[in-house]
Amino acid sequence: MQHPALLLASAADARNIILVSGKLEFTTLLAIALPRRLIGMVGSYGLGVLFGRRVLSWSAKTLPRVTRLMQFLERTYRRFPRATLLIWPAYATSILAGLVRVPHRTFFPAMILGQIAFVLTCFYLGEAASGWVDRLIQFFRERLWQSTAIFASLVLLQQLAAYRRRQRRKTEPPV
Repeated sequence: MQHPALLLASAADARNIILVSGKLEFTTLLAIALPRRLIGMVGSYGLGVLFGRRVLSWSAKTLPRVTRLMQFLERTYRRFPRATLLIWPAYATSILAGLVRVPHRTFFPAMILGQIAFVLTCFYLGEAASGWVDRLIQFFRERLWQSTAIFASLVLLQQLAAYRRRQRRKTEPPV
């Protein structure tokens, strides 16, 4: 990886934090990842305030598997808003915080602490895995076109299987 800070600035997700943790010092990683994640969380909170119910009804229609998880999260969130933000500092919990109108003085400290814990956990997981991750990246770098062909074929097979499942569901009579 040639530009770990750029990768992290573009998307401070867990996979990227784990991937770059062996390449960046913790203070640099925290200085990039924390503001990037906090901006996303504040935006998600705003979306929850503005469109919360509509987001849940849309997800119920388009993502039925996610609906049960969101309903569980909403029930949990209504009971324990601070703990949910600390334990699961994700965009979905920020949307729920906006939906249930958690006060800013509750939301912001819990969100910041949850994000610091999230980045710290991902950093140490990445530090622990950096040896074999580096070897894996080197393996794929040496066999770039072969691995690209294999993975593209696997994605094509997965897309074909999903297409066939959708076609079968359309032709089956409703129960």
